[in-house]
Amino acid sequence: MSFTATFDQSVIIDGKAMMRLTSSYTEDGLLSIDPVIADSTTDQLVDLAFVRADASMIFFQSDQDVTLEFNSNVGAGGSISLGADFPWIWHTDKEDLTLGDVITADVTAMYITNASGSTANIKIRVLLDAVP
Repeated sequence: MSFTATFDQSVIIDGKAMMRLTSSYTEDGLLSIDPVIADSTTDQLVDLAFVRADASMIFFQSDQDVTLEFNSNVGAGGSISLGADFPWIWHTDKEDLTLGDVITADVTAMYITNASGSTANIKIRVLLDAVP
């Protein structure tokens, strides 16, 4: 089985298309997790594990402000402050951000903290080569 993810970004100013960037990836693995994290939750463990070098696209999205920490509850493998309805997206063609700048090690676990005042509904997708 194969999975495809496409990143499509456009800039439109005054109704005129200025540029469009599209990158597509097809891999044999997809991690898909949709945790629901109650308000006032600190360091909720989420079963997420992958080798950074095998990932071609990563997508994190939440409907509330949350903090994602990788590999430990103190972010030993990096952390992301994820704003409500503002996804964090990385893909191999993203030239302005290397994955190692944010996720500093292969992921063995994820911890999520939610102090937003509401329950957080989170989407996690990792497209990867499952059989490197």
